[in-house]
Amino acid sequence: CIRDREMVMKVLVKYFAISLGAFLGGGLRFVIESLAPKSTGSVVGVLLVNACACLIIGIATGLFLRHFTNDFWNKFLVSGFCGSLSTFSSFSAGLYMLLEKAGALETIGFIIIHFLITLIMVYLGLWISMGRQWKSLLLK
Repeated sequence: CIRDREMVMKVLVKYFAISLGAFLGGGLRFVIESLAPKSTGSVVGVLLVNACACLIIGIATGLFLRHFTNDFWNKFLVSGFCGSLSTFSSFSAGLYMLLEKAGALETIGFIIIHFLITLIMVYLGLWISMGRQWKSLLLK
């Protein structure tokens, strides 16, 4: 059936977009994490990659809402690239190591800082791609 083939092709194109984005995002994650100071453990490298991914997601969200409707690029950039660039599992493992090394107070402080920075990066990305109108366009 032609319809089944078309549906399979659409799924394969999305799969390819996500896979290609994940390949590139994972490579960039490796580079960024390797540039982080080794004395800080993995938590600073994870913060850097998550902040970068949040900025890119903010920019992409604004662009896709205002200009682009291409599902390939959305899957490539948001699901593939940023999904592979950012990491929650490494964040959690780093928190465990930080808790063992530095204690609860420093770990809680890092969690708060991490979430504030990544949230600010999303807002910054939205502002970059949508300007002052980001809030009104997002809440439509």
